[in-house]
Amino acid sequence: MKKLILIFAALLAFAGAAFAQPKSKTLIIYYSWGGNTRTIAQLTQKKTGADIAEVKPDKEYPSTYKECTVVAKDEQRKGIKPGVKGALPDTAGYDTVILAYPLWWGDVPMFFYTLLEGIDLGGKTVLPICSNGGSGLARSVNTIKSLAQNANVKGGLSIHRDGGSSLDKTLSEYFKKNGL
Repeated sequence: MKKLILIFAALLAFAGAAFAQPKSKTLIIYYSWGGNTRTIAQLTQKKTGADIAEVKPDKEYPSTYKECTVVAKDEQRKGIKPGVKGALPDTAGYDTVILAYPLWWGDVPMFFYTLLEGIDLGGKTVLPICSNGGSGLARSVNTIKSLAQNANVKGGLSIHRDGGSSLDKTLSEYFKKNGL
């Protein structure tokens, strides 16, 4: 009888782990080249309690700004969509996905096309947050809408560089406006 109880308890524990739900109903997926977007994503996690997943291209971009911009522009011009390093984030079990990314030449980094084509955002609310050097959201939200057609993509939030001293307030207002 004890063995049967132990086996049953082990099966329950295994089943619970196998079907475990995410800790949060919100997932932050972000990429940061120079650190600005990482700062934004980490504060976003702190403010929302969301789960967080950093994504990277399968081949790192150059570490100097000028070289990186040349590569990014070349990818756009040629329609090159680099792969995503490692496994794609699992969006199952999440109602809201926050996408945080740097703006490159008016758009998401080209490997985000691969990311967005590879994850299921259907039926989810998507909140774009874009760090940039002064170009606002440009066409990045339209790109996200076109790649996540079955998602409810909300108006994005443009943050200049790392947001400076107003970042906390800016994020709070954006999340309040969007029900987080």
